[in-house]
Amino acid sequence: MAEKRKKIVGYVRVSTSKQQNEGVSLEAQERKIKMYAEMYELELVSIEVDVASGKDIIKRPALKRCLDMLDADEVDGMLIMKLDRLTRRVKDVCFLVEDYFQEKILISVNDQIDTQTPTGILMLNILTTFAQWERQVLSQRTCEAMGFLKSNGVKLGRLPYGLMYNGENGENDRKVIVKNDAEMVTVNRIIGLRKDGLTLQAICDRLEEDGHTTKRGGKWQPCTINKILKRNEKLQWRLTAGK
Repeated sequence: MAEKRKKIVGYVRVSTSKQQNEGVSLEAQERKIKMYAEMYELELVSIEVDVASGKDIIKRPALKRCLDMLDADEVDGMLIMKLDRLTRRVKDVCFLVEDYFQEKILISVNDQIDTQTPTGILMLNILTTFAQWERQVLSQRTCEAMGFLKSNGVKLGRLPYGLMYNGENGENDRKVIVKNDAEMVTVNRIIGLRKDGLTLQAICDRLEEDGHTTKRGGKWQPCTINKILKRNEKLQWRLTAGK
């Protein structure tokens, strides 16, 4: 007699709207989850989706639906693309493993985690501890960078071009600031054009032609280009001085 297929619920999340264009889109997560379920002959009951959700896992509506399904024995486990789509906090993992994944299954496709085995639970805890450490280091570096910018006359408030909030909080509940990869492409383009001898206005014109957008989607101005170039010079000076 053939073994009964395990029922599984998929869970996907993006913490900011911009992440949908940066490699962890909902569509990419859903595609991997469906492929994994098909490959290992799991019955995918549904895929629950959280968009722009907060760090508190209990307040995520889609995740709550998944956990309710586990509680009600409607599914045998949960399938995610990557652990950080579920949480980056050790205490969250401890809570979920203790309350849900002692009996139920948690599978993370990219991390190759399957809590049906002791090794899977060990890897889950190791990766979560590392992710939290990485997050704390990033938060510390962000604070140092912002402090440096402020001490060098860079007006803080709205984030400078090239940086963004990632939608989560770090140490002392401060918002975590990370590089905006799309904007950094434009920053590098500006630096390259300036090295080629173009004037500020000529750089504005070239960016408009190439389809590069400003922070607010408006028209490029020479004063904006000048600010970006000066900020880059200060940061480069700091990196050189620190060697």
